[in-house]
Amino acid sequence: MLAALFCFAVLDTTGKYLSQRYPVGVLVWARYLVPAIVLGAVLYPRMGRTLVVTARWRLQIVRAALLAGVSFLIMGGLRTIPMAEGTSLFFMGRTQKTKKK
Repeated sequence: MLAALFCFAVLDTTGKYLSQRYPVGVLVWARYLVPAIVLGAVLYPRMGRTLVVTARWRLQIVRAALLAGVSFLIMGGLRTIPMAEGTSLFFMGRTQKTKKK
């Protein structure tokens, strides 16, 4: 859990730092393209075409678009507001949705 939180902190801090110098769209694009290439190179020889074949490809496209949109909004927000406030707002939104009644 601590390692995951550390990774989130590093990713957000790096995004805030780089968003001062580069367009947010380029950062979001690189954020997902680089891991996709690395994982594809590692997993494709073992899994082959089953790595990218899915029965519900339309839902996967919607999911990817939503994830990219949220990442774009978070990085764009972190560009203008302090890091602590941006991170707390991001996690507060998650707890609101998962709160039990």
